[in-house]
Amino acid sequence: MEISDEVLDPPADTDELEGWRFCSTCESYAPPRSWHCVVCKTCILKRDHHCMFTGCCIGHRNHRYFMMLLIYLFIGTTYTTAYNSVYIWWFRYNDFVNFTTILKLICPMLMFTLDTSAINLFLLIYMLNVIGFLQSLVLLVYHWKIISHGAVVYERKAPKYNLGWKRNLEMVFGKRWYLVWLSPFVSSELPNDGIHWEQVLKESDKMK
Repeated sequence: MEISDEVLDPPADTDELEGWRFCSTCESYAPPRSWHCVVCKTCILKRDHHCMFTGCCIGHRNHRYFMMLLIYLFIGTTYTTAYNSVYIWWFRYNDFVNFTTILKLICPMLMFTLDTSAINLFLLIYMLNVIGFLQSLVLLVYHWKIISHGAVVYERKAPKYNLGWKRNLEMVFGKRWYLVWLSPFVSSELPNDGIHWEQVLKESDKMK
């Protein structure tokens, strides 16, 4: 079976093979926590989900970068939303604080009928900032809660690989998890190869 351009053979040890499952599409065995993606047309190691924003699957090797994307997006949209809020509701108070603005916020299509001035451009940018802020906030909280329990989206209802918050972060961000937020170029080795999860499962069971 091909996973991230690698052909993986199932282990000969029956204990290790227990966690593997047969993928009918790839017609081969897949390691634990691997699921098939119909878009990528292959099984992905520790697959979380297929991201429509990045156009690829989020899995073992790039989960860290997806989470950093959400963090950076949240920080950026928080700043721009606050900055534009001050500009619109404070410095341009007389232009925006009226009933027409409320109608435009409720129904953006009215921007093209009620008023065609440049004010609509500021209001449109502001609305996009707010939408981006809310979306990044929801996604960040949702995915952060999942990885803090040592799970991926498929396992969110019944996490089995929970090693505590610190080691769970290491599984996603690597051993230098406390530095990776500074830059995507910071090297941080993952403590697992994404294939063998037997020991992690045993340690998780002991902590329950």
